[in-house]
Amino acid sequence: MELQSFNAEREYKKSLEDVVRSASGMLSIKRETEKSLHQIIVESAGAYPVDVLAILNGLGIPYCEDHRAYRTDTGKVTAPYTASSPTLFADPHPADYDWRFDEDTVLKLADKLTTEAQGGNIALFGTKTVFLPLYKQGQAVTLFNKSKAILDDLRSAGYTQGLMECDLALPLPLYRNSYRVVLADPPWYLDYYRAFLWRAAELLTVEGTLYLSVLPELTRPGAKAERMLLLEAAAEAGMVLTDQVVGALSYETPGFEQQSLNASGLYCHNWRRGDLWTFQKRLCNGLMGSVAIDEPQWVEYRVGRKRIKVKPSSPAASTHFSYRAADPRGAILTQVSRRSPFRKDIDVWSSDNHAYTVSGLGVLHECLRMLEANCSIPQILKKLVLHGMIDHKEQIDLVALLDELTQ
Repeated sequence: MELQSFNAEREYKKSLEDVVRSASGMLSIKRETEKSLHQIIVESAGAYPVDVLAILNGLGIPYCEDHRAYRTDTGKVTAPYTASSPTLFADPHPADYDWRFDEDTVLKLADKLTTEAQGGNIALFGTKTVFLPLYKQGQAVTLFNKSKAILDDLRSAGYTQGLMECDLALPLPLYRNSYRVVLADPPWYLDYYRAFLWRAAELLTVEGTLYLSVLPELTRPGAKAERMLLLEAAAEAGMVLTDQVVGALSYETPGFEQQSLNASGLYCHNWRRGDLWTFQKRLCNGLMGSVAIDEPQWVEYRVGRKRIKVKPSSPAASTHFSYRAADPRGAILTQVSRRSPFRKDIDVWSSDNHAYTVSGLGVLHECLRMLEANCSIPQILKKLVLHGMIDHKEQIDLVALLDELTQ
């Protein structure tokens, strides 16, 4: 399989070539052994593994493969079976940009927050896995999260306090100047960064501390410039940068991202790193206003641990049911970035990264509602046929799509 680089801009490619040469040890006079593919990827400033591998192959730089990172089409290495870590949350979904810290990072952050807060209030923006150890320690912690489903998972597991369902793009007047420390892990895009910075400025007391996850310099073309704009947005919010730690945050590779990598012929375990920037609030600001974030609306269904998101159906839309893969390369979306040209064509998207364009969404919504109610597929088909909602050909297509979404 020929690897296709996702980020081919000339200046970015030149920067990545320099970083990969350094990460691989090619610039070291003491280089004696080949470095592992996984280590090179981790040390490549956030560049996507497919891009790093394409550079390595293009420059003819040798590397060794092991169970952490390898080409899936060579058959040389097989990843050992590892059971999934127990978690009370449903699977991460790409539409939510849901990358979660690995276990070591969660524990280190919990310790850092506890030390910094000194018994004061702690606010978490989107960092649900860090909520668990802090809650168990009896810290005064509040999780601010937009997902009702995530908060319901916590409530069902007995976490009844410190849960706030909210959209961080909107002001939070009831919580102004109430928190000693904030930890924020927004999706790595400027509109989200601005929203999370503004909410942190509202919630923190003067001299309070914000810990912010920041995209590394080669996450994508333009990332360096975005980091500078992030600093400007922080200054506008009355924040002063006091510390930067490169690669301090380690993330688990979610199932949806591994599916994308597999579709490109690559396996890579827990490769993603984030920089940790520390800010101190120096000015007492009023409410910072709303931030416009352009994201599609979804209706979410759950089948076991799997999450399936579907665009709302329109009464004026076609009632004839049919579907096709949103990505021309296949059912798996090969690039989950917001910059993917195929995201706009997705009508139904599963947490294992199957993405489809669908006609007749009303039929699919009805099916998924019934699946959530524990109806069997034969029961669902019987009802749809009885009400004249599908014909024989549509039955075949519908069963095929449901199998792909729920298996």
